[in-house]
Formats: sequence, structure tokens, C-alpha cells
Amino acid sequence: MAPEQLLYRWRGKVDLLLRHLLKISLFFSFILSTGCGPAHSEVLSADQTGLKDVVAAIAINPEYDKVHDRRTGYVALLRNNGSYSLVHTKGMGLQKLLWTKKGLFFSDYENDYFFNSNGSTGIVTPNRKTYIQNQIIEQKNGKPLATFDEGFDNVSGKLKNILQVFDHTDGTQPYQIIHFPFHAVASCDTGVYGLDLENLMLNSHERLTLQRISRKISNEKGLSIANPDDRFTPVSDDTMPCFNNVVYGIGITSQKEDSYAASWEILKWNTLTGENSFIPIKEPSGKTLIVETSEPFSYKAASLNNGILTFMFNGTGTIYQIELSTGKIIRTVRPDNGKHTHKDLLFHEMHLTDRHIFTLFTPDSKHSWQTSLRILDRKTLRQVKEIPLQRSLVELLNGKNQRLFQTSFAVNPNYS
Repeated sequence: MAPEQLLYRWRGKVDLLLRHLLKISLFFSFILSTGCGPAHSEVLSADQTGLKDVVAAIAINPEYDKVHDRRTGYVALLRNNGSYSLVHTKGMGLQKLLWTKKGLFFSDYENDYFFNSNGSTGIVTPNRKTYIQNQIIEQKNGKPLATFDEGFDNVSGKLKNILQVFDHTDGTQPYQIIHFPFHAVASCDTGVYGLDLENLMLNSHERLTLQRISRKISNEKGLSIANPDDRFTPVSDDTMPCFNNVVYGIGITSQKEDSYAASWEILKWNTLTGENSFIPIKEPSGKTLIVETSEPFSYKAASLNNGILTFMFNGTGTIYQIELSTGKIIRTVRPDNGKHTHKDLLFHEMHLTDRHIFTLFTPDSKHSWQTSLRILDRKTLRQVKEIPLQRSLVELLNGKNQRLFQTSFAVNPNYS
């Protein structure tokens, strides 16, 4: 047989082999996409998708100091059956989402996004802002108010931190306030307030401040009290409840300067009178609860309902319900039954609706085990549904894929 004939037959066999390998590859790709492995969701623009059957939205972004260079991010829309789609964004450092009964609202550094609860596709509004978000909350008029951290700048010859504020009550024109990023924000009839712990001068005593953020009163000095023994520290980075114009924040009070031992306390602050007090959180027996940790809490504007305050301790993921009038713990539950420790977790947070509690624990990239969105009955703390997250989504949330990370999540307030 001539050499060119041998070469032709050899090429034919190689071609046949490659075709078989291609079929095998396509087969396994199909298997992986149907749930037996990492499924890759479609990436859509906001005007290509809506909130139909969506239970939760999850913000996914670069690390806050890399947003300007990366200029990409996603918001994952998780459906009731565990499937999801990704809305592509320009990215936002420490991005937070706001989901009200009207719809889902969020921002990247170039745009604002709104998805109506009626299921229509998203609306994108150009709105340039800085690269790092601080807080977002629904005002009493139903409109969002969001703060973004511009960092330090020279103000009248002094270096001051500046926050950029977008009050969507009357347009998107931003204004500035001189303040450090707020630990938590609350929406009251008297306006939106930010809670902070300030050290006015090096080595001076710390003060707790409650600053009004709303536009018409943004220049007011706000409320300020001396921190009792310089020991109370707010331990949340989100929203907090306001009822009858009284703000409720949760923090820890150290027992000794050289010890991790701390008690949990509820800060109660009247925005009309300035009156304030601290409510120690107690064990069911009435004994003050002392813990050996400084892990933060997860609690929300919706945490207070019928005199019961609900929050999650991020160190273990345990959910607590406190009787506000006494400070006593009346119910607790650990949704994962103690399966995981905080060392395995990159992100854990809780959200609430009128009837339900939602928890989401995201493993770090070394522990990409299956995780779920758990839904509990708010009155009984019993789990009513579990929605497993596909592995491809988990690996996107914890940085294993694309070096992006989960920064927050929000849940459908109309879920039933």
C-alpha cells in the first residue's frame, strides 16, 4: 500500500476516534447539566428575565477593591425548583439587595436595576456612583434609600469620610454626608437613621451615634450618647427594626478588657425624645447570657414582630427569638443541626418575611459541599422547605469560579 494511502487511512481512523470522543464529551456535558454535576446557568441581561417563580436573589461580586478593575458581577435569581439564572451587572463592592412587596431593587456602579413583582422583565436606569456600597433600606414611603462609601477626602482642610446618599423618593440626584459607613440603618416615621460607633479623637472615648440620613434633615447633627464603659459594640452590617419611632439594635458588651467573654444586649433608642436604654439578653432561666465570642449577628428591619425579636448568631447559625419586654430567649433552632462550623463558612445570613425565616449558609472554596436555602415557619421555627443550590452556583458564590463572592441576598416578601 502506498504511503499516501496509509496516511489517508490513519487520518480516517483518527477522525472516527475524535468523533466518538466528541459524542462522549457531549453526553457527559448533558449529564452534568441535568443535575449530576455542575450545571451552568444562562447569563442574561436585566431586560431578558423577571421574578416569576423566584424565591431569592443573591448578589455576587468581586472583592470590593477589585470592582473597578473587574467591572463585572451577577445577581443570581433562585427559583422555587432550585434552578437559577444570572443577571449580569457591572459589579458593586459589598453590594446589597432590597426586595420589597413592589419588587427587587439593586445597583452597580453605573446603573440601578428594578424588577417588578408582577413578573415583568427588569428595568435598567443609568445612575453613576462610587464602587462600594454601605447600606440600603425601604423608607416608609416605599422608596429605597441607599448609601455608598466614597472614602476619605479633604473637607475644609480636614480629612473626612464621605458617604454618597441616593434617596429615590424624588429622583436619583445624590447628596453627600460626612460620616463613616454605618453599622446598621433603620427606617422610622421620622426618617432614616444610621447607627455608628465613633471614636472622635485618637485614644478618646467612643460614642454611639444615631445619624439622620434623610435628605431634608441630612444636615442635622443627629443623636449621640456616651458608650457605657466604652464596651458596647454594634455587631451587624444591615438594617434594624424601628417601631413607634424607637430603633432596636443588637450588640455585644464585653465583660472585661482582656477577655472575649461578652453579654448580648439590645439597644433601644427613641428617635423623637432621644431616650435610650439597654436590654440584656437572658437565658430562659432569667440569667444574663454570656458568650466567649465576638462573632456578628444577622438581623433585619423585619426582625421585630408582635413583641418578638428574631436574629441569627453568625458564629453557629443558630436562630434566636427574644421576648422584647423581658429580654428572655423563648425559642432557638440551628437550621443545619450543627453539621457545619463557622470555620467552614464564607457567608451566612438570615432574612424574614411576615410568615417565614430564610437562611443561607455558603461554604468556603475548600468545602464546596451541597448547601441549601432553608425556609422556616416564623412562629414555630420548624423547617417548611429546603431548596438545594446547584453546585455551579455554590462555586460561584464562594469564589471558586471566577474569583467572585457572595455579598448579600434578599428574599421574596410575597412568598407563601
